[in-house]
Amino acid sequence: MSISITCQCGKKLKAPDTLAGKKIKCPACQHHLTVSKSLEVIKDGTDYIDVTEEVHEEAGKPLSRAINPVSFKRLSTDVGLVYFGILLRVIAIISPLIIGLVFPPAILLSLFLYPAGALLSMLGAFLSILHTPATAPDAKLKAVFSFSFDIVSTFFFLATFIPAMSSFYGAFIQYISTCLAVLFYVLFLRNIGKIIGNRPLAGRGVVLIASISILMVLICYGTFAGGEMPLSGIVMIICFFLYQRLLFNSQKILAKL
Repeated sequence: MSISITCQCGKKLKAPDTLAGKKIKCPACQHHLTVSKSLEVIKDGTDYIDVTEEVHEEAGKPLSRAINPVSFKRLSTDVGLVYFGILLRVIAIISPLIIGLVFPPAILLSLFLYPAGALLSMLGAFLSILHTPATAPDAKLKAVFSFSFDIVSTFFFLATFIPAMSSFYGAFIQYISTCLAVLFYVLFLRNIGKIIGNRPLAGRGVVLIASISILMVLICYGTFAGGEMPLSGIVMIICFFLYQRLLFNSQKILAKL
């Protein structure tokens, strides 16, 4: 005997009575619904749900398609802006060290690339705030924090070129603010990963969060102890590599939703 079901999307389904009281997944909209324990007459034109569509009780959270697919697709573009913004900022830092040895005026390149990269990153973070679904308030809050710290970081970077605004701890505040901006955007992506049920996206940020924490400790120690920490450069390279991989993979995952 079978049980007739009508999904919220209007699709008429039927399931074997062995699934009575359990959760199943609609093949049309991927929404999870509970099979009624009361047996009803089957109507013609219904689609049969195989036992393989059965899901566990704890898997009853709706997928991103049931939340807001347009918002998550837009988020993939926002993550891409943050990704390219980070690349430009790294190029702005590295180019004077490499090209500057051969062509000293190349240091002026960083004066244009860093602000451009910062603007892209901030634009991506700001759009992430707008496009994060209302059903994910925690993720939206983390994007707000990331955007705020990015503004502080960019301000202190530009302030270093204005003698009247120079500060002894200006560079320190810039580095810490950048680390915090990255940290909160990683937490934002992890939160999005949990919402859409993507374990790789939700879990890949753990190592990066640890690396950023170590980097902040080394920066604080190097600033207040007055010594150089070569290890911080290595950790920074590791953080950048992990961060760009996380952004790239996140963009691909969100674009497929």
